[in-house]
Amino acid sequence: MNSSPHARLNALLRFALLTSTALVGVPAAHAQWVIEGDVSIRYPSDSTSSPTSYNVPVTITGRLLVGTGSRPYSWARFLSYHNEFISTGGASIAHDPSSSDVNAYVRILGTWLNTGPLVVGETGNGVLAISGEGIVRQDDGLGTVTIANQPGSTGTLAIGIGGSSYLSDEQEHMAPGTLDAAGIVFGQGSGRILFSHTSGFYTFAPTISGLGTIVVRNGTTTLTGDNSGLSGSVELRGGKLSLASSAAIGSASVSGMGGTLAYSAGVNLANSVALTSGSTTFEVASGSATQSGAISGSGNLIKDGAGILQLTGPTT
Repeated sequence: MNSSPHARLNALLRFALLTSTALVGVPAAHAQWVIEGDVSIRYPSDSTSSPTSYNVPVTITGRLLVGTGSRPYSWARFLSYHNEFISTGGASIAHDPSSSDVNAYVRILGTWLNTGPLVVGETGNGVLAISGEGIVRQDDGLGTVTIANQPGSTGTLAIGIGGSSYLSDEQEHMAPGTLDAAGIVFGQGSGRILFSHTSGFYTFAPTISGLGTIVVRNGTTTLTGDNSGLSGSVELRGGKLSLASSAAIGSASVSGMGGTLAYSAGVNLANSVALTSGSTTFEVASGSATQSGAISGSGNLIKDGAGILQLTGPTT
């Protein structure tokens, strides 16, 4: 048996990842660890609430599976703080082939470099939160992220959510992290992208496609990708969603429950807008934009900005 300090610390790291034990006090000299094969993170068997976390750079040569074998209705949690985490075989959040009741929460404050498929909500309820200085780089920025892959699954990509546990969409707002990926694809389940951050100038560039929901709660987010393949809905619950092009939200319908929908000059939005409750603001900072989709509902509509907004669609 190899009892060297290197072997003992490597075994400690594997134990920490496999048993949801926080890894602390690892000497700085042992600054990079490699774990060969797949790593599964599940809810602790002793029913404690401690998440898996680490304070050293880690590389996994296999897959990262968060939530495999977790107890129904309990949360498996994996927290990456201010170090680099590398998974070279792909990753799956809320991954349990035998159950759709698994819950898994991954929060990234450091840098996660993933190669291979990245799925948020494979069979159960998965949440990937990127906040602060967190970066998730998928296949060197060229890959896609799948949200809610299988029927019956749910998945949420949360930009700016804080906390070591996912409690609700209304929990602490933080600075937004970065998803460096070519695109997001909503799968066969119920998928969402949640923007709930503190930035006034956040740009989200990956393309978005499939049937899913975009929820805006806080902060200003500009969608710059060609999202013509997106369908489903956009929920304005607060904050501001800025549309860089007419294809920024595809064919998704908009529900206004507060917040601001900002049109860049030249945008012609054919999407329907339902003013569900409260006051929703349409903003055109300069130039001219067009809302050609229908506007309905009993909520209040406020026009803001020096630009011109032409309403050419039906209103009820």
